[in-house]
Amino acid sequence: MRRFYAATIVMLALTACNSPADEEATTAPGLMIAPGTYTDVSGEGDGDGWRIMLPQGEASKTVAVAYCAPECAAPTQVPLRAGMGGLMVEYPLTDGRSVALAIRAHGNGLEVATDWGNGLESYKLAREEGATAPPP
Repeated sequence: MRRFYAATIVMLALTACNSPADEEATTAPGLMIAPGTYTDVSGEGDGDGWRIMLPQGEASKTVAVAYCAPECAAPTQVPLRAGMGGLMVEYPLTDGRSVALAIRAHGNGLEVATDWGNGLESYKLAREEGATAPPP
């Protein structure tokens, strides 16, 4: 009988420790991203930003990413992986280093967070109307 109670206590403890973060990446909040091209750059040379092309939305295996400061560089194809409540990519810089981008859904667009070494910066990206993402 003691073994039964001990097993029951262990099961209850494990169940209580389960959290939404333990869900599969595809069901986690922040991953409902529609296919398309997202940008926070107007093309008028008004600052830096990102252009991100997700051909299959959150189901994409790779993503085309371009950093714009103010002109957009040629897009770089990088692997896309699920993170806690969003997606992650490593964007290669021209000096051989890379910067991590955390991507999550934000309304009809995206929120991209990155750290250039001076603290976390956040960018809000809008989905471009009529733009199509490149094929996977």
